[in-house]
Amino acid sequence: MTRNTAPSLEAAGAAHVLLLDGAYGTQFRALNLPELAFRDASLARHSIPLAGNYEVLNLSRPQIVRGLHDAYLTAGADIIETNTFNANAIIQADFGLEARAADMVRAGASLARAAANAAMMADPARPRFVAGALGVTRRDPARQGADSPPGIAEADDDELRVACADAAGALIEGGVDLLLIETLTSTRNARLAIEAARQAMKATRVDLPIVVSGTIGADGRFETGETIEAFADALAEFDLHALGLNCALSARDLAPHIATLARYTKRGLWLYPNAGYPDEAGRYHETAAETAAALHAIAAQGLLNAVGACCGSTPAHIETLRHAVAGLKPRTLV
Repeated sequence: MTRNTAPSLEAAGAAHVLLLDGAYGTQFRALNLPELAFRDASLARHSIPLAGNYEVLNLSRPQIVRGLHDAYLTAGADIIETNTFNANAIIQADFGLEARAADMVRAGASLARAAANAAMMADPARPRFVAGALGVTRRDPARQGADSPPGIAEADDDELRVACADAAGALIEGGVDLLLIETLTSTRNARLAIEAARQAMKATRVDLPIVVSGTIGADGRFETGETIEAFADALAEFDLHALGLNCALSARDLAPHIATLARYTKRGLWLYPNAGYPDEAGRYHETAAETAAALHAIAAQGLLNAVGACCGSTPAHIETLRHAVAGLKPRTLV
C-alpha cells in the first residue's frame, strides 16, 4: 500500500474527542434552491427534474458545497464529510444520472479536500480530516418483498457491492482520509459495504481507516430487527477504525444505545445524532445548546472518540458542541 492515513488520525484522536461536522442535506434544503441550481451546462437539457438531488450540487454549484464545508471548519470541526451520501449509481438512477455518480463523488471529495487543506494552511498545528461519506442506499436487500415500503426498489447484493466499490474508489481518487459507511439499517449491508471498500482500496493501493455507523429505532434495533449486540458481533472480524450511531434519534434518545454498543465492542465510538425530531414540515427544532448538552453528558462518561451531529444540525450546533466537549478525554481503546 502506498498511502496510509490511520496513524495521523489515531494520533489526533489520542488526546481529545474529535469533532465531526453537521448536516448537509437539511442545510441545502433550507436554501430552497430552484431547479436551475441543480443543473450545470452539461445537464441543461436533462429531461428528469433534479431539485432535491443535493449531491449533484458538487457539479452544478460547487461554491455552495464548499461554503458549507468552510462553515463547519470555522465552527471547529476536526473532520468534515463529503457531500456524497447518495452519490451512487443505484440512487442516481432515480434521476437518470447513474453514469454521472462517480463524477459527483470525485467532485465532492475534491471540494472537501480543498476546504480541509485551506483550514490546515491557516492553522498548520491543527490537522483536519476528510471523511468520504458512503451511503449504502435506501435500497436494502433485507427489505425486498411485498411488504417493502413505497419507494424501495429491489437491489441485489452484486448491484450494491458494485455501487459501493465504485463510490469508494471515486472517494479515494478525490483524496479522502477515511471512509465513513453511515446510516446503515442492516448488518448485511454493512458487510457488503466494507467488502466493497476493501476492494476499492486494494485496487487503488491505499489503506484508509473505515468507520461504520448504523441507525436504529427507539427500541435500539435496526430496521431489520437486529440488535446492537448483533451489529457489533457481525462486524467484529473486520479491522475497523470505529463503530458508531447516527441519524434517526436525538442525542438524549441515543444515550443508552451508545452505552450498549460500548459494552460490545473494543473499537472507537462515534456518535452524531439528529437535532431532535422533525415536525410535519421536516423542520428540526432542537437548539444548539440542547444538542450540545446531551452530547456532553455522554462524552463526559468517556464513551466517545468522535462526536458531531446529523439531520437538522447547523454550524452553530457544531460550534456550541466544540465548547461542550473541550477538554473531555476520549474513550480508551485496548
